[in-house]
Amino acid sequence: MRWFLFFGCLVALANADRIAFLPFSDLTSYKGQWELSRDVAGYAGRCLGQTYSVIPFDSVFGLLKEKSLTPSALNTSDAKYALCRALGADFLLDGEIEEFAVRKVVMGEGRFGGVKNYKAEIKVKLRVYNTVANGVIYTEEVSALSKKTLTAVNLLKLSDDEAAFDTLNYVKFGSPQFEKSIAGEMMHELCGKIVALMQNLPKNVTKRDESKRLIKVARIVDIAPAGLFINAGSEDQVRMGDVFSVYTKGDSLKDPDTGEYLGQSERRVGTLRIEFVEASHFSRAKVLDENEPIKIKDFVRIEK
Repeated sequence: MRWFLFFGCLVALANADRIAFLPFSDLTSYKGQWELSRDVAGYAGRCLGQTYSVIPFDSVFGLLKEKSLTPSALNTSDAKYALCRALGADFLLDGEIEEFAVRKVVMGEGRFGGVKNYKAEIKVKLRVYNTVANGVIYTEEVSALSKKTLTAVNLLKLSDDEAAFDTLNYVKFGSPQFEKSIAGEMMHELCGKIVALMQNLPKNVTKRDESKRLIKVARIVDIAPAGLFINAGSEDQVRMGDVFSVYTKGDSLKDPDTGEYLGQSERRVGTLRIEFVEASHFSRAKVLDENEPIKIKDFVRIEK
């Protein structure tokens, strides 16, 4: 099987890297009870969560709902980059479910019901983004197929499997009963391939530069029902989704030996997230948490 060569250098994804799954686009003709867009992505996320740090799918979906973000609104790399930052994710996965089918084919009904072939298949086109490259690292199709053939020699076994198959569409996706089914076997195979995909990320995009430099000490210039406003924007390298700590001035400090004034201490009072970059030196933000009320003239360090 072909795996992922990118400038000929592959390394494993670090366990500390955080991964988020977006709901997949359902391009199939499936008409059953399962919501493939959410169910397949959520299942894959839980599978990867056994090895890596995966942001719960409900948290991702909740943020999308809160921001009224539709798939079309997330079509650009900048939008996905902003979502990565808002979630605190290193990698973002979305995809298109191109094929999904769970079917039964009966051959030769005969006296004992003939041969019954059960088949489950799925094909997903995955796209992986990250905050370093601010774009698609790569796109790859991942597929899985599970088959089972039963004859009428064992009538009891045939009856059990047929009953399980006929009720499968009404079983919760990912439930213990689902896991034992042919659809569960198919999803196990798919997830194994996705894990292998994430283990083979290109070296030049998995290494993160942890060194940051101070761009600007920005101030809270206004507090309104719409949010906080700071005097930093696009020219200060501020982007939607950036998260910054908020500080306030504390006590005056003096040298205990000379009495010389040294300056003021500072204390962290909360955290904000940039909601919209309004202008070159102006952005709107939302308070994520407060240790004490955030005030006008409190400050944030814009570090990149």
